[in-house]
Order: sequence, then structure tokens, then C-alpha cells
Amino acid sequence: MAALVDDVSELRAQLNELKSKLQEISQKILELRSSRDSANGEVKRLSAELRALKEQYLQVKQEYSEKANKKKELYEALTKKKEEKARILEELRAAREMLRRAINEYRALQNFLGVKKYDEEEIRAKLEQLEWQYQTMTLPPEVEKVVVNKIRSLESIYVNLRHLNELKLKINELRERIATLRNALNKINEELKNLLAEYLKVKEEVAAVRARRDELRQKMKELYEQREKTREVANNYHQQL
Repeated sequence: MAALVDDVSELRAQLNELKSKLQEISQKILELRSSRDSANGEVKRLSAELRALKEQYLQVKQEYSEKANKKKELYEALTKKKEEKARILEELRAAREMLRRAINEYRALQNFLGVKKYDEEEIRAKLEQLEWQYQTMTLPPEVEKVVVNKIRSLESIYVNLRHLNELKLKINELRERIATLRNALNKINEELKNLLAEYLKVKEEVAAVRARRDELRQKMKELYEQREKTREVANNYHQQL
């Protein structure tokens, strides 16, 4: 009888111990489930934040692409405009050199012809008259010699006078050409100024958007790593459960 009582007492003690352990395990399960659910909730929150960041990143990436293309277009426009300016400067240099030579030649011819003023048409008429006399009339040798010398003199004057007038016309044309080139150069300089200002503005915008894009990319990377670590913690809790 005493042995039976001892067995019952021992069984009761074991039952109480098992109940205590069951309570501990139940409590532990509750804590693990709560921690797991909390970790899973954090994973969901981080995933939602990551999706929002990704959408924002794609928008910024698109903006960066558009501004980078705009920057490239402006750079190409600047390059072409600089090439055009260089071409006009070369034309202007050549025109100025031609003008300088034409003026020097014009002055030399003026000095050769002297201070006397000649009329090209008048000289040509006298020359034609003398040539007609020489060809159609029989002249004494001494008169013929005078006529020939006069013809040669008038021919020299006429040729140089004609060239002088051609040079005068050329000088006027060159001066007009130089004025046109100067106006074109001023216009290109203004266009270059505006293009450069726009290019520098877009360049700054590209740098700002690129920095924002890189910042979002880095933040996405950090969030991704944080989410994966949190997911690992949640899986660990789940394995313990």
C-alpha cells in the first residue's frame, strides 16, 4: 500500500514537471512565433519600401538618360559651331590678306600713273583713234614713230588704268565681304555664348541627377541587404518553431 502511494506521488510529481515544461515550451513557441511574425512584417515593410525606391530609381534613371542625351546633343552643336567659327575666321583672315595686297597694288599703280586723273573711256577712245589712223593712213616715218610711241604709251596707261579700276572694284567687294564675315562671326559668337550657357546648365543638371540616381541605387542595395538579413532571421525563427 505504501509502495502504491509512493508511485502515485512520483507520477504526480512527473506530471507537474511535464506541465511546467509544457508551459515553458508553449511560452517559447509564443515568443518565437511573435518574433517570426515581427521579422516577416519587417520583411514585407522593407520589400514595399524597396519597390517604391525601385520605381523612383527607374524614373530618375530615365531622367538621367534624357538629360545625358541632351548634354551630348549640346556638345555636338557646340563642336559644329566652333568648327563653323574657325572656318569663318580663316575666310576672314584670307579676305584681309587679299585686301591688304589689293590696296598695296592699287597704291603702286596710282604712283605709277601719277597725280593726273585719267578717264578710262576717254583713253580707250583716243587709243582707238590713233590705231585707226596708224592702220588706215600713210604717215611720214617721223610721224609714224610718234604715233607708235603714243599708242604704246596710251596702251600702257589704258591697261594700268583698267587694272586700277578692277582693283578698286575688288577692294570694295573685299571690304563688303569682310563686313559680312564680321557680322557672321558676331552672330556665331552670340550663338556660342548661349549654347555654352545651356550646355553648362544641363551639365550641372546631369551631375545632380546622376548623384541622386547613385544615392537611390546605394539605398536600394542597403535595403536589399537589410531585407535579406531580416528574412534570414525570420527563417531561423521558423526553423526553431
